[in-house]
Amino acid sequence: MNNEEKILQMLGELTESYKELTEGQKELTENYKELTENYRGLNQRVAKMEIEHGRKIDLILENQIDNNRNIEDLQQRMESVEDKLDNAIIIKAVK
Repeated sequence: MNNEEKILQMLGELTESYKELTEGQKELTENYKELTENYRGLNQRVAKMEIEHGRKIDLILENQIDNNRNIEDLQQRMESVEDKLDNAIIIKAVK
């Protein structure tokens, strides 16, 4: 094989290698696009979950505030009833 044939053979091999590299690069680009889309989707889901969690936390806090108010109201009522019972006992004892 003379030099010209060797050069042509090497050019053919280089061309094949270049084609393989190009195909590999295309595949990597597609994979990168897919990963980017998946990442965006995950970020959107996380954002939605954070919003939903925030709403749930707000509802829990509102319920806790309402519960505390109800507890205070009940305590006041109980104190009022206790005072009335004490007064009734005193009145009964005096009679």
